[in-house]
Amino acid sequence: MYRLLTGRPQPRSRSYQPDWVSGAPSRFPASLGPAAEPVMPASVSALPAGYQGSNTGSELRIDASGKHLYSGNRTYDGIATFNIGAGGVTLAGNVHTEGNNPRSLTIDPTGKFIYSMNQSADNLTTFRLGADGVPKFTGKFLGIGSPAVMVFLP
Repeated sequence: MYRLLTGRPQPRSRSYQPDWVSGAPSRFPASLGPAAEPVMPASVSALPAGYQGSNTGSELRIDASGKHLYSGNRTYDGIATFNIGAGGVTLAGNVHTEGNNPRSLTIDPTGKFIYSMNQSADNLTTFRLGADGVPKFTGKFLGIGSPAVMVFLP
């Protein structure tokens, strides 16, 4: 099952969409049209090795450099980081969102932070993005009732 589609920054060469059931990002061709079919990754999972629990993907975000893809997972309560390369994506790491049911993710305009809107935990958590792209929890929580979306205005 699919919803939210995200693409790389210009030049847009790929688009990705999360699969709610598998949690894996599907890659779409550069020109999306009525006949566009997803290119399903053979072995890419958004979950840590050995994880056996349920799995529900939430949202994808791509950093401004186009090198990292972030995937939220509502039942694992994590953010998976993928490295984007010419051959597709590879899992770089997983971090816990420090809250339950991450509804959505947002990267700030500077590209230094990613935020998780943890719907069931009633909070927003902040992560610093380093050179490797893997989020590091800053220890900062913001209590918000059932957060769903965060947008930065110009």
